[in-house]
Amino acid sequence: RSSAASDVYKRQVSTQSTGFEFCWLCRGAWKDHGQHTGGFYSCNKYEQSTAKKDDDDAARLRAEVERYLHYYNRYHNYHSDVVNSSEKKLREAREKVNLFRADSSSKRHGVNPEFIIKAVEIEIECRKVLKYTYILAYFLNNDPKRAFFEFCQANVEGITERLADLNRTPINSLNDDELKNRVKVTEQYLHSMVKVMEEISTNQLSEDNLRKTF
Repeated sequence: RSSAASDVYKRQVSTQSTGFEFCWLCRGAWKDHGQHTGGFYSCNKYEQSTAKKDDDDAARLRAEVERYLHYYNRYHNYHSDVVNSSEKKLREAREKVNLFRADSSSKRHGVNPEFIIKAVEIEIECRKVLKYTYILAYFLNNDPKRAFFEFCQANVEGITERLADLNRTPINSLNDDELKNRVKVTEQYLHSMVKVMEEISTNQLSEDNLRKTF
C-alpha cells in the first residue's frame, strides 16, 4: 500500500460486523467526507466534532491518572520501605553499636555509640514524613507556595538519602563525626518540612485552593 493510500486507509475505518465505514478522526460517516471536508488526506470536521471533545476528555483523564500514579507510587515506595525495612535497619544499627563498643581504639574510647541508632531512627522518621508529603502535594494547586513545598520536599529527600548512605557504611569505615553532623542537619531539614506541612494544612487546605481532581 502506498503512503498516500495508507493515509486514506487510516482515516477510513470499517466495522466488519456492519460494514459501516467512518473517519477515525471525527468518527463521522466516511460517505460524508470528500473535497468539502478537506480531501481524503485530512478532516476539517474534527475540530468541531463531538469526537474532538471526547478525545480531549480522554486525554485529560489519562493525564490525571498518570499524575495520580506518579504521587501514589512515591507514597507507596516510602510506605513499603518503612514497613518492610525499618526493623532490619534498626537491628543492623544495634549490631553496629555492639561492634562500636568492642572497638578498643582510642578515638572511640568512652564515646556513647547511641548516635548510630538515632541516625537510623531519623532516617525512618524522614521516610514516614516524606510519604505523606506526596499525599499533600497531590492536592495542591500549581502556585508559588506549591513550588516552595516541592523545594523543601526535594531537600529532605536528598538529605535523607545522604544519611542513609552513611547508615549503610560498615562500622570500621564509619566517620563518627560526619554521621553525628549529618544527623543534626537532617533533623533541621525534617523539622522545617513538618513546619511547612503544618502551615499548609492549617492555612491553605480549603476547597478553593485544593487542586480539583476528576
